[in-house]
Amino acid sequence: MRIASTLTAFLACVALLGVRPTAAWAQAAVADSDLTIAGVRTGSDTAELRRVLGAPLSRTPRSWSYRGLKFHLDGARVTRVDVTGRAFPTRRGLRVGDPDRRIAELYGDQSCMEEDYAYLVGGCDTPTARVGLGVVVKNGRVKIIMVGRIIEGG
Repeated sequence: MRIASTLTAFLACVALLGVRPTAAWAQAAVADSDLTIAGVRTGSDTAELRRVLGAPLSRTPRSWSYRGLKFHLDGARVTRVDVTGRAFPTRRGLRVGDPDRRIAELYGDQSCMEEDYAYLVGGCDTPTARVGLGVVVKNGRVKIIMVGRIIEGG
C-alpha cells in the first residue's frame, strides 16, 4: 500500500525530526478504546484474530489479510489494521467511502497533520505517541483507515 506507506513515512519523519505541533495541530481525542476494528483490538495475538475472524485469505509472517482488512504483525501480535472495506467501521462509525468531512465530525477537526488525518492516543504533544488512527483520503472520500501503530520507531 503505497499511500499507507507514504503517510507512515511522513509521520515517522515528523517524529524523528522533533517537529513540535503548532496550535493548529491541537490534541486529538483518540483513546485506547478506538484501537479496535472488526472485534479485534490492536495488541491482540493471532490466536484471538483467528478466533474472531477465522482463517485469513492470505498470510505472511508480517501480515494476515481478510476481505477489506489487513492486520500487520510483530511476531504474533497485531500492531496495525488497514481497513479498505466499507463493511468495517471504526468504533465511532467512520467507514471507507465516507466523505472526508465525516472524519472531523467523529474525531474533531484538528488532526496531528495539517494536510492528512492522523490522531494519536495521548495527543499530538506526546513525544512518545505512536499509536492512533490515520486516514487516507482520495477525491474527498475515505480510502484507507489505519488503526494501531501509525508511526514506526522510537
